[in-house]
Amino acid sequence: MDNISFSIQNNVIEIGETTPKKKEVPNNNNNINSNMRYFNSSLKSESPLINTSNKPTICFATMCKNEEHCIQETLESVYKYIDTWVVCDTGSKDRTCEIVTEFFKEKNIPGTLYVDEWKGFDVNKTLLFDRCYKKAEYIMHLDADDLLIGDFTFTRGDAGKISYHINVKRGSSVYKCIVLFNNYYKWRFCGVAHTTIKCLDNIHKLTEGDLSDRAYYVISRDTGARSFDPEKYLKDAHRLSEQFFNTLLFDPDELNVRSAFYTAQSYMDSGKWKEAASWYSLYTQLKNTWWNEEIFESHMRIACCMIKMEYADDQIVDQMKKAIDIFPDRAEPYYTMGKYFNDKSRCDIGYTYLKNAKKADIVSVNKKYRLFVNPMVYGKYINDDLSVACYWTDRAEEGIALLEEILSDPEFDDRKERLLKNREHFTNKYNI
Repeated sequence: MDNISFSIQNNVIEIGETTPKKKEVPNNNNNINSNMRYFNSSLKSESPLINTSNKPTICFATMCKNEEHCIQETLESVYKYIDTWVVCDTGSKDRTCEIVTEFFKEKNIPGTLYVDEWKGFDVNKTLLFDRCYKKAEYIMHLDADDLLIGDFTFTRGDAGKISYHINVKRGSSVYKCIVLFNNYYKWRFCGVAHTTIKCLDNIHKLTEGDLSDRAYYVISRDTGARSFDPEKYLKDAHRLSEQFFNTLLFDPDELNVRSAFYTAQSYMDSGKWKEAASWYSLYTQLKNTWWNEEIFESHMRIACCMIKMEYADDQIVDQMKKAIDIFPDRAEPYYTMGKYFNDKSRCDIGYTYLKNAKKADIVSVNKKYRLFVNPMVYGKYINDDLSVACYWTDRAEEGIALLEEILSDPEFDDRKERLLKNREHFTNKYNI
């Protein structure tokens, strides 16, 4: 890749070696208007880019639209680990396309930028993967505002699976998500939002791999152009609810149950508590809800919606108990209720819930569960709220010990002044 060329033809920007071969490819992707032209950067289309090093080759893939404020950071986080790239833009009016092409030209990495008509997440993402097919051994797929954090390692010893889960952090939650895809196989995205992906030709019955124990992870920043739309989540809720009803009779891609769960989540993200609770309740009553982690999460979020809607305490307690009964070793429901009762000055009840949360072990939870684990409500992160409950329930020594445990911890520097003040309150009240 010593001599990288740069050319623009028919809404396709190509960066590659100086003597590439080009051939036109018919557009069979739901009549997407892109006037696309296939560029192969001297790779044979019937064989992925392969090298003899210990690192399998990787093609970075993403879609973008008006992401000039964030996409360069995304590219900076991945470029050291990739061999080629495919970016599909769906109509940027800013400098997104220029940033992408200038970045990869500077880094001397061959690849192709396409400009496409927007048809939908399922259609456009499938097209993205079709364009990546056999350009490298694996596809690394991130959103245009995601960040890959840590020293990404993926060796031939890791290779051989159909896909790979990596930890994703979104806000305070951590979950596993497929980020690497075997590029010897064809893939299709399904759904109007919160898409699923299917391998169309896994004839070798390859299994999924898990890289969630590695030191690297992805941050889902939610800073993309869609995040600027105040009705983003509400629009998703409407699309997903329509998808739910449309798949009641015919559901070849198994989207029906999933549509109910993510309709609920989208309503919750948009602050529509009643609608969210109703859809979560519906999800828990559907016959084909096979994932207990989502049922657990649904019951917990119904309780959270009830808190927002100011239901009676006993109703909220009864609802949250449904989540606790499913996974009593998870801290999230205990912490939510402990914080709730602390805030209502019922710290005796809050203390009991928070003590149960404190008993939960984040290491075993991470090994056992895949979805919606919030590490910020485990272990030392509970000390602050639990110490408040101790103060108001005459548990001075325990409360002071909890504060001392985190006062010298750099992770709590942003609240150190308040924690020191709370320590002083213990001293003044209990003469310790």
